[in-house]
This record gives sequence, C-alpha cells and structure tokens, in this order.
Amino acid sequence: MHDEHPPAADREEPARSDPGVFVGGGAKVLAITAKEKLPPPYFVELGHVLPAELPEETRKEIDQEVTAALDALDLRFGVFHVELWLTQDGVVLGEVHARPGGDWLHRLLTYAIPGLEFFGPVFDDLLGRPPGPLPVATRAAAVRFLAPPPGRLLRIDGWERVASHPAVLYAGLFVEPGGVIRPVRDSGDRAGVVVVGAETPARALELAAELARSVEFEVEPAGGA
Repeated sequence: MHDEHPPAADREEPARSDPGVFVGGGAKVLAITAKEKLPPPYFVELGHVLPAELPEETRKEIDQEVTAALDALDLRFGVFHVELWLTQDGVVLGEVHARPGGDWLHRLLTYAIPGLEFFGPVFDDLLGRPPGPLPVATRAAAVRFLAPPPGRLLRIDGWERVASHPAVLYAGLFVEPGGVIRPVRDSGDRAGVVVVGAETPARALELAAELARSVEFEVEPAGGA
C-alpha cells in the first residue's frame, strides 16, 4: 500500500527510512535509506538508495530521533524499520515497525554492508552472547520499480539484457504479455523491480534508473486499465 502523505512543510523532499537491530536492549541504526515517490495523490515508492548521502549532523539527528521513539515505545528486542521525513522543522517520524523493511531493502542493506548478518546480532542477544562491533556501509545499493503507462501489455523489450547485467542483485517482472497494467496507485500496481549494487550511492541510483529506462513496454488501451 502507499504511505501516508508527507508533511506539508517538506513535500518535495524524499522520505527516508532507518533499518536497524536491537543489541543489549538498545537500538542500533544500521543505515539510512533515501526514497523517491510518485507525486500526489498516491505517493507510491518508485526507488530507494542505501546509504543516503546526508551531512553527518543530519545523520546524527535522525539517529537520535529514531532511537528516542523506539525507547519511548519500549521496544528492546529484534529488528526495526522507521519511516521519516526531513522537514524545515527537523525530523518528522511517520511509521515505526518492529520488523524489517519491505521493497527489497534487506537486499540493499546486506550488499551495502559487507559481512552483515541481519539477524545475527538478534540471535546473539537472545543467547546472551556479548555483542561484537556491527559492520558499516562501505558500498551502496539501489532499487528501482517499473511503472510503465497503463494498458494491455503486448510486448516487453530489453528485459533479458537488464536481468543479466553484472551489477544486478535481483530483477523481477510482475506482468506478462496479455495482462493489464494498471495505473500505479499502490505498490501492487508496479510492473517490476531492478536492484543493483555499486561503489557509491550516486552510481547505484544512476545505474538503477538507467536499467529501468532501458526496458520498453508496448501497450494498447484496455478498458478499466
């Protein structure tokens, strides 16, 4: 489903999300993800990049707000995923989840942070083992969703080339010729996804967008599309 509407003070800024784990009862943010959404009225997510390129002071502010919210909710164990926006007035929290994020964020996370076993610290915590240092992001990854024009799908060109690209971590199509592509009003309407890894966030974003653009969907009008 689409996310709630972003705060009016910052509608043009991409949303962010924080994945993390609890270690010894305390929240540890693993990375900050930047998001791209469709314009109003649906705000469906079209892409993510991890880690987000942010000033260190902004990163610290986000970490403080996220950990304070988790502490206020008395969440102490497992994994978490927090949605937020950066506004003119500071960090605005949207949703707090005691679960991993969706939209292949787990794949972005494990690529960008080599050596990360996402649930490893959780199991160590459960077994009473002393926590080791958590690895940090040394690479970047991005996901791009495909949102072609609505209609009855006749043909897809370029998909095999995209799926076999060496930087692609995952690629999936959710439509096939003969089916109807609906207008994108929630996440289930997206036609496909491409997940890529790269050395920097900027390159990951660029490559994901480039590969997504190279897939051509031939459609014809369809009633109710």
